[in-house]
Amino acid sequence: MNIKMGAAETHRTGTTAIPKILGMLAALRQSPAGSVIYSQVEIMLQGLLDEHRDVEDAYFVLIGQLLDAYASHLRQGSALQVQVSLLRSRIQPPLSTA
Repeated sequence: MNIKMGAAETHRTGTTAIPKILGMLAALRQSPAGSVIYSQVEIMLQGLLDEHRDVEDAYFVLIGQLLDAYASHLRQGSALQVQVSLLRSRIQPPLSTA
């Protein structure tokens, strides 16, 4: 297993910690025991990354459904309905507070 995170992936997850952690542990790969430890840490980090993506995707779906439900209660063609539709079309992962 090899966790590869490019700039887009780092932006999607909002974290640069995983490559930094693996970089700090890279020297472990020089010994057989260290290589096993490195591989286990890499697997655990990949699991955390996958879980983070799943949670982020679930929030994305939930926010989309809430905006759709809200927009359906607004008068068709009203300024607020158009704004909500535009907002809905712009929301894409990653979701961030920025």
